[in-house]
Amino acid sequence: MCVGIVHMQGGCCCYETHTHTHTHKHAQYAPSLLPTPPQPHTHITQSKSGVQVTTFTALPQRIVTALKQGEEHKEKTYRALCCASQPLTQAQLDAALTVGPPGPPLRLVQQTPVRVMHRRALRARDKHVVHMHAVLVHGEEQQGKVAMEEEEHTRSSSTSLLSPSRWFVLHLRTSAGMYIKEFVHGDFGRTVPSVCTLLGCDVDLLLLDVMDVHLDDIVQGM
Repeated sequence: MCVGIVHMQGGCCCYETHTHTHTHKHAQYAPSLLPTPPQPHTHITQSKSGVQVTTFTALPQRIVTALKQGEEHKEKTYRALCCASQPLTQAQLDAALTVGPPGPPLRLVQQTPVRVMHRRALRARDKHVVHMHAVLVHGEEQQGKVAMEEEEHTRSSSTSLLSPSRWFVLHLRTSAGMYIKEFVHGDFGRTVPSVCTLLGCDVDLLLLDVMDVHLDDIVQGM
């Protein structure tokens, strides 16, 4: 097995590829007749897809096994762009969406999300958020506009999405296998608690980035 780092617009991720060796019955007589298999990293990098692969290297089986076993224990850090159904202040976000030391992690239960019911077993999953905080997209100088926007929201909802105080960036580090989209919008009450229930209003997720995959403890045990 080989593992490489794939660089794409907006982030990067690891990928793996399996290589197989086939023996040709005439290889000992005419090795030049055998086709040379293309290298995956060369093929991807030379394509026009905008993707580049670096640090492509073969891994010993013990490391691959350790990485597979770590899939159930690793933690990930995410960044999500969210939009609320009503104007919010930074104080409201701090009060409702701040998790981290010295406080305990946020425990939640996620039923199998509706969007993956067709390919996942129906069961409840216990997950936790290790660290979380949220920041309004607009600057502090616009905090004074929130009250005025709340009044405007009661009169008209046609331009509610244009209100800057409804948009915030959520930073969080979670346990393995947690469904982030469902944690934000609640998935019809199938994830409890959710960002929606914590803030007391509807919230939707528009963009989601994986910022880091924490494998330090797993790598040290290799």
